[in-house]
Amino acid sequence: MQATAGAGVTVSDAARWVRIDEYAYADPRGSTGAFAAGTTVRAFAARSVIDGSTNAKSEPVVSVAPDAEPPPGDLVARHLPPGGFPYFEGANSPAAVVVTEAPFGAVAGGDVDAATATRNTLAIQAAIDAAAAEPRLAGRVFLPKGEFQISGKLVLRGTTQLFGAGKCNLAMLSAHASWQPTATPGVLIETVDDPGASCYLGSLDLTVPKRNLYENPFTFLHWRAGAASMTHDLRAECGLWLNRPRFDPARIAPFVCARFDGGAGGRHYFFGNFEQQFTASASPVDGAGFRSVVIDRTSQPLWFYGFNNEGGKTDRRATDVEVLGARNVVMLGFKREGGAPMLTLRDCRDVALLGGGAMREAPKGRTGAAAAAYVELTGICSRVLVAGLLVQQVADGGGGYTVWESAADGAAVPFPLGAAVFQRGDFDWCARGPGQSAPSESGDGPANSRLANVAARVRWQAGDGPAVIGFVVTGAGTRTVLLRAVGPGLATLGVGDGVSDPKLRLYRGPTLVAENDDWSVPAGQLSGATFSAAGAFPLEVGSRDAAIVATLGPGEYTASTTAGEGARGTLLLEVYDWDGNSAARLVNLSLLTKCGGGGENPIVGFVVAGAGTRGVLVRAAGPSLAAFGVADGLADPAFRLFRAGVSTEGNDDWEVSTGAAELLRATTGAGAFAFTPGGRDAAVYVPLSAGNYTVHILGSSGRVLTEIYAP
Repeated sequence: MQATAGAGVTVSDAARWVRIDEYAYADPRGSTGAFAAGTTVRAFAARSVIDGSTNAKSEPVVSVAPDAEPPPGDLVARHLPPGGFPYFEGANSPAAVVVTEAPFGAVAGGDVDAATATRNTLAIQAAIDAAAAEPRLAGRVFLPKGEFQISGKLVLRGTTQLFGAGKCNLAMLSAHASWQPTATPGVLIETVDDPGASCYLGSLDLTVPKRNLYENPFTFLHWRAGAASMTHDLRAECGLWLNRPRFDPARIAPFVCARFDGGAGGRHYFFGNFEQQFTASASPVDGAGFRSVVIDRTSQPLWFYGFNNEGGKTDRRATDVEVLGARNVVMLGFKREGGAPMLTLRDCRDVALLGGGAMREAPKGRTGAAAAAYVELTGICSRVLVAGLLVQQVADGGGGYTVWESAADGAAVPFPLGAAVFQRGDFDWCARGPGQSAPSESGDGPANSRLANVAARVRWQAGDGPAVIGFVVTGAGTRTVLLRAVGPGLATLGVGDGVSDPKLRLYRGPTLVAENDDWSVPAGQLSGATFSAAGAFPLEVGSRDAAIVATLGPGEYTASTTAGEGARGTLLLEVYDWDGNSAARLVNLSLLTKCGGGGENPIVGFVVAGAGTRGVLVRAAGPSLAAFGVADGLADPAFRLFRAGVSTEGNDDWEVSTGAAELLRATTGAGAFAFTPGGRDAAVYVPLSAGNYTVHILGSSGRVLTEIYAP
């Protein structure tokens, strides 16, 4: 925006640019706020919720950058289809396969027999394959006006462009009445699983007429094509005949109207339009297993331009759109009707929803919740942005909330209606644009990027046994490390309950390498200069904190801390990679300790030093500890990873993660033990640049093994 003034910013030169990085204003009139004196207008009560902190001031949320560079030349073009949408208007159009022409011969008609539907399936698939095989056709397949009934799945190839005649009931793909799936949903259209695919699907109605999806479940679209792919103006119509005499609730089978998984990405224009034709039921069906859309563990950028979702008024589905362990998802405009929450996120990162409306019905209450929300975050979600939701006819707190964030330890935090912005971490708009493949997250950093320091803050008492951290030195040569067990010294940091007299022992295997009780005894062995050189905060001379300096060769080490009988409190355990041969380095820290919930849970800090990035594997193991004889492992550990006080990553369940396969590779590469499949241990593998990081463990009660690997 070129301007001379705006949002409180004065620009003296009209040729300068002001970039608006963030702007939102919520007007919850009709739902919240007091009436202004002598009027029938409620007061504005716009609110922002940034990283858990609510600002209730009646003001816009704005962030501007004065004297900015002009916008990039492709700012608008990057959101438009390159080359426009495909079309076919006869001989003068770009070459395309027409499914009704020879040798394919698909037949339109809403009342064809089963044999014709089978021939249609084979004919349209043959047309798709022929267009993909002929370079001059560039995958173009045209479906003329009419209803084409099929009896089985159609698969789009990597370059397929399948498109119909135009909007609303002109070109239709329908499931024939003879196609009646039961336990496993039928799929109308599926793409190849290829992040490099450039599929296109548009101007089509996908329908399942004269069927009840709860008895005969269908997935209209299974999308697995990558960032260069597109859909345009798809309309999905289905039947939910809940009060027909033949309906048997015992025969319910879950279904998903549209699924995005594997290599799924791309730009999706006016997506969904899920017109669910239904007849009202006096006894709404339990639809907990039903979804209009599921986005499952994708990483390629997914951009939705206009997201229309209707239905759910006569069933009780848990949510309309569910995003599981995915990243790089942007929804620009979301129309929603029905009684379910509009969007549920679980273990996601880099997700944005901007603009939502027509939310006339209050979302139904969740199990154990006083009220539900339009957007729900569960597990651990990072870098999430929600703004511009238009909420109608719901009283704040009485019938719902804008956002409900459920922490991994079971606590739930509702955020009010009228919240102009909800933000958890910093969403990165620049790195994951529409049509661009997701950036590499291999984390293979240069040799001078390393783990320089690790620390753990724990709550400890004598009955727990020694507090033990393990670490690994690898490579050639030796490294000099500083180890500390700090209790009394925490008072200078405002922690008044430090363990009074910790004692520190360093082992390699069963062999005792060194030990210390009070760091300044014997005098002269360590000094404040030692701590300063290693980058550690100072300790008072004569304090009863413990410290050791040792030069170590490659191997596995443990630092064990104990204290006197009856001692308890907060304890800080530290390992500083101080100096030595550059071919050797610190690559791993592990901490086994108890969780007590809330402030009783451990916090682990670490420092990445050097240029570039280093792939870091962060894990919180609880259930998998049973294989090592730990009977009281934390049942459901989770964690958030913070940098500069902002949650950048996190996880609740390691298998609900975009990078689950990447995690397995990183686990093997780091030499870590494998997690139990189906267990609720937590992990992420992520490239990290130089900086200070902290891992906050979440959970209720039990032992947890926290691990940091930087192989």
